[in-house]
Amino acid sequence: MTARKAAILMSAFAAFLLLVAACGGGGGGGGEEDGTTAGDISDEQLTQMALSRSEWGDEYAALEPLASVLEEREQTAQHVSEDEAQDLERFGELKSYEDGCRREGAFQEGTGLFRVATRVHLFKSGKGASGYVEDDLADLEEEISKERGRTTIHSVDRFAVEGIGDESLGLQISMSFLSDYGPSSIYQTMAWFREGRILAFVAIMRLDKKDVRAEVSALARKLHGHIRAVLGGQVTPTAVGTQ
Repeated sequence: MTARKAAILMSAFAAFLLLVAACGGGGGGGGEEDGTTAGDISDEQLTQMALSRSEWGDEYAALEPLASVLEEREQTAQHVSEDEAQDLERFGELKSYEDGCRREGAFQEGTGLFRVATRVHLFKSGKGASGYVEDDLADLEEEISKERGRTTIHSVDRFAVEGIGDESLGLQISMSFLSDYGPSSIYQTMAWFREGRILAFVAIMRLDKKDVRAEVSALARKLHGHIRAVLGGQVTPTAVGTQ
């Protein structure tokens, strides 16, 4: 279990918020099973795959943007645990790009939307990307009821996200967190999907129990369509780190 797995969300929750973004089966080279992702994918293409602020929707327009991060595996290995660095190499992750935004004052209010984020990983193979998630889902569920610093996961519930990529899944994660304003209940809803050797995530974090499964699923479908457009040359890459 590592902070790298949750890097697209608030650092205070880094060990838990996107744990499903790590670990799994072997790496290896690409092949026919990797489809349109079998060829070279540039940094510019990877950054273009994430949803832009305008694509999230009106509800998120007033959120504060967070710094986007493009990292190769070797860069990531410098600020994660030794075990995670070994996992990244073993399972064939090459690089990743994350972007997101948050609502200031959420913890003071104690309710409502807190954070949204997307992350796109590029692996050596679709097999490695698939295994990366599968193993970590088991790890995440093993963390239920275990206190980790200020954070405790209370439940992890799966839901179907159909018709996206080669495989996909939704998760609802409830947890408690001791913030500077006292104990808070955190509810994260996320959807992931694999398109060849690309693994992508959409996550919404709230401080209330509002059901956003349909919303997250719709955003995941939008992200999937955006990624396929980039791979198909229908979106012109911009400079790295820009939208």
